[in-house]
Amino acid sequence: MTLELIRTWWPILATVLNVLFLLACFVLIKTFARKEELQSIKEAHRSGPQFSDMTLSD
Repeated sequence: MTLELIRTWWPILATVLNVLFLLACFVLIKTFARKEELQSIKEAHRSGPQFSDMTLSD
């Protein structure tokens, strides 16, 4: 009985896991910024206030 269940459900489970893996990859690719966007963020961050410019006043 257990062997029959494994034989029946293993291909279905493997297919579902493959689809979930591909969906997770798609979401991760769409979530992270492109290199051009990262470059513009870095440039904007560089033009902002620097840590060395900040002074602590007593």
